[in-house]
Amino acid sequence: MRYPLAVLLTIALIAKLSGYSQVRALAEWARERAVELAALFGLARTTMPHPTTWSRVLSRAAAATALEQALSRLLAPRAVPLAGPLPPISPRSF
Repeated sequence: MRYPLAVLLTIALIAKLSGYSQVRALAEWARERAVELAALFGLARTTMPHPTTWSRVLSRAAAATALEQALSRLLAPRAVPLAGPLPPISPRSF
């Protein structure tokens, strides 16, 4: 893997917050800042992914989110509420 998923999603979020919503615009935004982003995230490569890669990554992330939401809806009725707050965990507990 050339780019960690968490890094790509963080870069996409920063681009989105900067007003770049379309995949091509996001890819261009990242490409123009590749050196700075690589330094910020400790990446070995000073290039950014192609727009097709961005599209693929974002569509997979959206699919994972949709799956998580569907599972949450399915399992929510079966969830058992806690009897009370959980006790604090101290480092000595381990």
